Amino acid sequence: MPSSRRTRLLGTFALTAGLTASSCVLATVDASAASVANWDRVAQCESSGNWSINTNNGLYGGLQFDLPTWRAYGGTQYAAYPHQATKQQQILIAEKVLNGPQGAGAWPQCGGPLVGDHTNPYPSAPPTPPASSGTGSGGVAASATDTTVHLEIIGSDGAMYTNDGNYTTGAWSTWTKLDNANLKSVSAAAIGGVSHVFAVANDGRVYTRDANYTTGTWSDWAEVPGGAGGAKAVMATATGNTVHLEIIGSDGAMYTNDANYTTGTWGVWTRMDGANLKSLAGVAIGNVSHVFAVSEDGRVYSRDADYGAGTWTGWAEVPGGASGAKGITATATGTTAHLEIIGSDGAMYNNDANYTTGTWSTWTKMDSANLKSLASVAIGNVNHVFAVAADGHVYTRDANYTTGTWSNWAEVPGGASA
Repeated sequence: MPSSRRTRLLGTFALTAGLTASSCVLATVDASAASVANWDRVAQCESSGNWSINTNNGLYGGLQFDLPTWRAYGGTQYAAYPHQATKQQQILIAEKVLNGPQGAGAWPQCGGPLVGDHTNPYPSAPPTPPASSGTGSGGVAASATDTTVHLEIIGSDGAMYTNDGNYTTGAWSTWTKLDNANLKSVSAAAIGGVSHVFAVANDGRVYTRDANYTTGTWSDWAEVPGGAGGAKAVMATATGNTVHLEIIGSDGAMYTNDANYTTGTWGVWTRMDGANLKSLAGVAIGNVSHVFAVSEDGRVYSRDADYGAGTWTGWAEVPGGASGAKGITATATGTTAHLEIIGSDGAMYNNDANYTTGTWSTWTKMDSANLKSLASVAIGNVNHVFAVAADGHVYTRDANYTTGTWSNWAEVPGGASA
């Protein structure tokens, strides 16, 4: 449990009023930096050293920031809430507070170890997902706000690139490089006007960043709380204001974690099975997240998370006996899920599940393409499918479920090479 001695950090507009009360316990000192060891001592006093704590009392993380302070000192570049940021990121923001008007007095009961310490805890730049000269594996993710699709790919340099397709005007923007990260899997889920993007870096850790299409801003990468390591792939769906995140762990099993974007809280990584998986997809219909996976034997399986009942089903093979599958994506129109896989021959195959009648169609070969990654998103009754081909170029085709027709593959404008 957090220490009962903790005190709310004062936002920048409440500093003057707070200084008198704070100074009776600990005088404000102009300390410009403090060692990690001393920040650990403050965190031990404030929160028993729990850097991901949120007890719904308005104070968050190891150093017990309040939200106005976190925002005022730039914490949202890392995460919406302090406890969602890593320990290093929380300390970097705390350093800014330490340099502010309150100094160590921002922690009236616990800031003693900071007094007189001028050690730079992190001489290097603020953390981002690890970057190197490695090559990305060609992942693609798609989400939509209104009638605009937001497409992210992992480039040949491992960085993430984005492009937007406005299906009202029929116009695309241009491919924009967003970072110098070294990624191997990417997924996204939109809630309102915000696209929440998730990625597995080459170090196997899981990161997130948000694109707010109302304000036109991107947050920076922040590690998803819980310290997942060795992840191979990531997939996201959303019900209401909650994102449901699934990863394939280093052991091939599926793990899940939920982010409530109303409260700004995450759950914990939970191991769901002993399966041996290599690719994931999912789609939410109502309060149920339908999760699909390609196992190492190339067969396709499904299981459901009912967030109304709080229950999961077990894995069941998708009817039709698909084998040799390499990749998978899923969307929904109404109560029907549309499932696409990359077959052993590199072509795309489609199968639809009607969750009202409980029936599946059959696996249908859609082309003779040579694909290596898939993503899809539905707008109205149209399923927009995107693929990275073996040549690294990005293509799209549409399934119109009102007319029952598919368009042909067309390259996404901009000449991306993933």
